[in-house]
Amino acid sequence: AGHLERHWLREGLHCVLTMGASAFAGGLKPAPPAGEAGLAGRRILVADDEPERAAGLADALRTGGCDVLGPAASIAEALALLAQAGAVAAALVPATLQGVSVQLLRQALDRRAVATLHVSGKGHIGIAGDPDDMLPEACTPAALREAVAAKLLRSRQQAA
Repeated sequence: AGHLERHWLREGLHCVLTMGASAFAGGLKPAPPAGEAGLAGRRILVADDEPERAAGLADALRTGGCDVLGPAASIAEALALLAQAGAVAAALVPATLQGVSVQLLRQALDRRAVATLHVSGKGHIGIAGDPDDMLPEACTPAALREAVAAKLLRSRQQAA
């Protein structure tokens, strides 16, 4: 019953809030889109050194209401964003950034109990772990948001 758009302009944050009448119906909250429950307002770190793919990932998450950090093109940049942000709900990372293994970044994310999804690329061999945490190279925006939401749900269930 509504939609929030955030536009970061040079002058500051510009928000456009569109609400339907049902949002005011006795305090009832509208259901989030299927497969995207719990994404609105979630801070997600995107690290990818392929600019076009990184922009696509970030845009898809923003469309789902996520607060996106990045995209970071290097491990140092990703670690700096992580340190600056304090807390993030999830991260999308490839196996390498600029030819360097992301192991150091993954360790920092693990210490913060961040749900991590792995972005696969051409010729990507894979990262050890849960196959459900691998995003295919060609992933629609809706499928990406659904995968992030599912990972966050699995992480909450494992923590409980």
